Amino acid sequence: MNRAILIVICDFLVSAMLSMMTGMVPAHTGGTGVGLDHQTTALLIAELRQRRQELTSAREQLRQARQKQGFDEERERQLRELTAQLADTLAKTEKLENQMKLKPESAGALTPEQLQARLDKEVQRRYQLRLEYDEAQERVAELQHSLASTSGDLNKLNENYAAARQRLSDTRDRLDEAKETLKEREAKLDAASREIMKAREELAAREAALSGTRGQLSETKAALKEALTRTGEISQAKQQLEGDLSYTRGRLTAAERELAEARSQAERIRKLAAEREMERNEAKRQLAEMSAMLKNAVTELSQTKNELGKTREVAANTGKELIVTQGKVERTSLELEQAQRQLSEAEKKLSTDVLARYSSAAIRLDIDVTEKRLFLNQHGGGRFFLPLVKLDGRSVMVNTFPVFAGNAYEPLNFTEIIRADYKVDSPDAPDSSAGIRLAGPILTLPDEPRVAAMEFNLVGRAPLEVMTIEKLKKRGLEELFLFKTSSFGKQSAGLAGRCSLDFTSGDRYLYIRNTGRGTGSELRAEPGDLVLTKEGDFVGVVVSIEKFDFGRREEAKCYVFSDAFSWKDAPAVPIGKQPGENGFERFGSEIQRHYDVIGKFTGN
Repeated sequence: MNRAILIVICDFLVSAMLSMMTGMVPAHTGGTGVGLDHQTTALLIAELRQRRQELTSAREQLRQARQKQGFDEERERQLRELTAQLADTLAKTEKLENQMKLKPESAGALTPEQLQARLDKEVQRRYQLRLEYDEAQERVAELQHSLASTSGDLNKLNENYAAARQRLSDTRDRLDEAKETLKEREAKLDAASREIMKAREELAAREAALSGTRGQLSETKAALKEALTRTGEISQAKQQLEGDLSYTRGRLTAAERELAEARSQAERIRKLAAEREMERNEAKRQLAEMSAMLKNAVTELSQTKNELGKTREVAANTGKELIVTQGKVERTSLELEQAQRQLSEAEKKLSTDVLARYSSAAIRLDIDVTEKRLFLNQHGGGRFFLPLVKLDGRSVMVNTFPVFAGNAYEPLNFTEIIRADYKVDSPDAPDSSAGIRLAGPILTLPDEPRVAAMEFNLVGRAPLEVMTIEKLKKRGLEELFLFKTSSFGKQSAGLAGRCSLDFTSGDRYLYIRNTGRGTGSELRAEPGDLVLTKEGDFVGVVVSIEKFDFGRREEAKCYVFSDAFSWKDAPAVPIGKQPGENGFERFGSEIQRHYDVIGKFTGN
């Protein structure tokens, strides 16, 4: 017979028997209850025990699956059903086993009072078990919910743990690579330090040689000055002698002319002597006078000739001295030119410091500002090489406001800006490099609105220190260098003898002469150019050019920061597109507003 059908039949028989029994009776006991024989009861107990083992095995499998796979609602429902069936099977088995234990002598009908007491006790026990069961069910529900949350968190924690382990492994790999890179950089740094020490020693030797050259140059300048003074005196004496000689020549010419006239007159008198006897005495007197005049003229002529000879001799001697002096001057000029060449070479050698500092601090700034026009859009901006400067605790790029606004080279009205792109990269990066885009803003100065800056810091760049106006006055104006921002150090030159400061007004400007006498290598200072010291300190930025004497003289004004400078009250111009804007309306309006401020500041 099928085991499932047999279990159902046994379950039905046991339930029917228990419902009809009024008490526990042994097999074949008389009364109103219907009993089962011993063999049937044993068979039912065996089947119930087999059923209990199957239910226990299935329940254990579900519990193991829950431990391995976590919480599952369908599995929990099956587990509850198996638990209920197992409890029912155990109860039925216990009843049948108790019935099997009864004997005819120990069994008998119970009195109604005993049955009522047992029934009350059983009802009380069942209610108590029901309450405990309900509490257990609530606790199980809470535990299941907690288990579900814990299982979810555990899965998430497992995933996070796996990801963390992977990140830890990647970090270790990167750390190993970084250690190797650090070792290489330390080795390079040691080599660079040794090279720097060697360069410093060479620089000290060159500075000593330059000091000696400067001493020789000073002596040569003094000798040249003395020679020029003597040359001036000789030239003055020569001019005076030439004037005297010209005067003597004039007098000699006049005397010769008077002598010729006297001779002509004497000849006429002689011719008229025969004809005019009456005028003889007068003629003799006149002849005597003329003879006296002639003698005087001859005497003066002789004296003049003697003076002329002496003057010519002095002029000849003066010419010889002048030739010798000119030779000395030419020789001194050659020595001066040689000293200037040596000084220029020394300045070039000294400029290597500022070039090295400039190279280590410079970055490339690409600006693209596009304005919409009716036919063709106008593109502004450009490429600039600007050094990072450490100013009031910030690392910034400093230049004029038109450079950062984008209209330093191309005119823009800032009425309908459709693009404002600011990108930085290393100076030697290829044009295809993506670079780093700047979010702004553009910082301006209240006391000098023509100067602006943008904050940025690039790894591997060393910002320059600032040489303030107070420090510059103490240091002096020697060995300053001019840098063009349109190229990476290619357009740079020294400013020897071209700079000046106004100590009376107390302004913060360095004045650079552009026109006048200078060497052929003189580089013209223009707005946007930067000035650095030979030590590599940042002095300032050229903001304007002023012309004097109807354009024959020109000076560039370079703004220099002060010790009291602060970014606290610096106005800012945003460069990004604002929320709700189709273009860059606020950027354009802020640029226009700041140009109004510049116009009021300059009076234009």
